[in-house]
Amino acid sequence: MNKVCCSCKKNKDISLFSKNKNSKDGYKNYCKECASIQGKKYREKHREKVLESKKEWYRNTKNKKEERTQKELNKKSKVCSKCKIEKNIDEFYERANGGFHGECKACTLEKQREYHNENRDKILLRKKEYNRKNKEKIENYNKKYYIENNDDIKLRVKKWKNDNPEKYKNLSVRMSQVRAVREKNVISDFSKKDWEDCKNFFKNDNGDLECAYCGKILKRATQDHFIPLSKGGNYTKDNIIPVCISCNSSKCDKDFEEWYKTKIFYSEKRKQKIYNYLYKHANTVPSLMRNLKKV
Repeated sequence: MNKVCCSCKKNKDISLFSKNKNSKDGYKNYCKECASIQGKKYREKHREKVLESKKEWYRNTKNKKEERTQKELNKKSKVCSKCKIEKNIDEFYERANGGFHGECKACTLEKQREYHNENRDKILLRKKEYNRKNKEKIENYNKKYYIENNDDIKLRVKKWKNDNPEKYKNLSVRMSQVRAVREKNVISDFSKKDWEDCKNFFKNDNGDLECAYCGKILKRATQDHFIPLSKGGNYTKDNIIPVCISCNSSKCDKDFEEWYKTKIFYSEKRKQKIYNYLYKHANTVPSLMRNLKKV
């Protein structure tokens, strides 16, 4: 069954028209595409009016939020508008303004997956562009979030490891394999003596070894590649510094400057000490030598 749109004058399938119980055939006179175009034009032309209308609606309905939610909870079940199956009310997402969405959680997630698969490149490009334009804002937010939720983050990571031992094991094995491949293609002449000299440099006035990043007293130090192996770093004395396990894991293959300034333990003094050490041995890494200033 077809119908001619009163706006674009095209003969289209009836499924491309929205329903209207007041019309003779049960459908609106204009197609969905034309309705969308006209709606967009109206919103752009009357932007302030539309925003005020939305605010007014929200103010009038805000007080009824709990009432709407409770009303649907009392029904205990609901028919999904997409799959047409009656499901428990817990199978639906709650609306911000009260009540529950028409589609069940399963149908909503399926729709999101389909959209993501069909528009993967577009979504990634949009995220990349947003991150580029809001780099400082994101860094400040991450730093603030880490400070306020540090203990919670550690608990979540620990819980995930305990709940997913196989995944964690496979991830560790995969990372070890990737690292082994990388180490075959790097310069590796870091000796035990170099390691002892390195640790001695980062000891405090009391003779205790400190993490070069956070300043924590170390009983057992791990070796961190200042320039990650994945970004051209080598296993040499001008690229290894002693750090705690937590900092080593957190920094991973991130750029030092970008990673360090987001941390609660950021210290200009410790950063300069790291640079002094690297400068001392930077003769084998000319690119690093150019970026360091001796103090």
